[in-house]
Amino acid sequence: MTEQQQVALPEENRSALASQLDLVLEATGVGIWEYDHGQNLLIRSAALDSVLRFDPLGVSESLELVLQRVEPADRAMVRQAFLETLPGEAGQFVLDYRIRDGAGRLRWFSSRGRVTERDAAGKPLRSVGIAIDVTQRLEQQQLLLFGNTILRQISVGAPLADVLDYICREIEARDSTIQCSILLMDEDGLHLRHGAAPSMPKAYCALVDGLAIGPAAGSCGTAAFRGKDVFVSDIANDPLWADYRDVSLTHGLAACWSSPILSAEGLVLGTFGIYWSTPSPEITQTAQDHVSAATALAAIAIGNARREAVLLSMHQGLSQADLRLQEQLVELRRWQKLMIGREERVLELKREVNGLLARLGESVRYASVAPPGGGE
Repeated sequence: MTEQQQVALPEENRSALASQLDLVLEATGVGIWEYDHGQNLLIRSAALDSVLRFDPLGVSESLELVLQRVEPADRAMVRQAFLETLPGEAGQFVLDYRIRDGAGRLRWFSSRGRVTERDAAGKPLRSVGIAIDVTQRLEQQQLLLFGNTILRQISVGAPLADVLDYICREIEARDSTIQCSILLMDEDGLHLRHGAAPSMPKAYCALVDGLAIGPAAGSCGTAAFRGKDVFVSDIANDPLWADYRDVSLTHGLAACWSSPILSAEGLVLGTFGIYWSTPSPEITQTAQDHVSAATALAAIAIGNARREAVLLSMHQGLSQADLRLQEQLVELRRWQKLMIGREERVLELKREVNGLLARLGESVRYASVAPPGGGE
């Protein structure tokens, strides 16, 4: 082997190792970046490009171009990290932010960076860091928090309008490109009534209040009629919106996905709609997960509100003696359920004791719950 071959071999090994490292980083959702302070240029590794679904040829771009893809609510925080925190005394940062990938999907990233090179005056020249895709973990945490908060509101008797408004606002906060609307099924079972739409145009909400459901009644009216999801990616060219096209386009609504809100018995209680201002070719998994949770929780809230309304109506038609009797019956049922629950637990414990004794080769202690032939 010549001296040149001996030198080339380690170079080949290093190249192969670098390629393997990129594959590992990509598989784990991790990428490396480098920031040139003087040129205000962010350079991405091939693994980070792949995680973000970017063209591998465009591995570097100005910080301002990167910031344009960062979710507006997070943009100032990211800009401050690169332009103020890194040049500052700490010289490092850790932050979570949302950014759109090459396919337009909003992703959560956790990024860490620190200055690695300074000039003689201490001014930063170069920083490096990592960016980790934490979308799935954070979305699961947020979904759990989202559900717990709504259940807490329902448990303390929050007004239905407040609960539905909260649901819409929380989902909108996760994606700045959408607007949410909840419509409630009227008592006649033929029309939809306004429930909540905090960001929708008020004039549009007024126009659809009382919308008749049917086989071609936009996304929401059709979803309520079918009892199934209805997604219209382009309102301007979809027959379901033929009678409502002008109204929606006038108010800047170009696409809509509507999901029916169903009771435990499968009855349609209302609809949950998401609108986009531009034609939308697909529904993100994040939106699907949150809407699935939202419709289930909205069904609980609506069902609870309706039961309370029925009870209130019944109370208004009862005498004081009848009300007192009804309260006693409710209390009696509550104690009955409680005692039955305790009795079942006692029987379960007895069976467990019998099972333990049988494994020890001893006779069962509680014949009342012993299998036939078990004895004392």
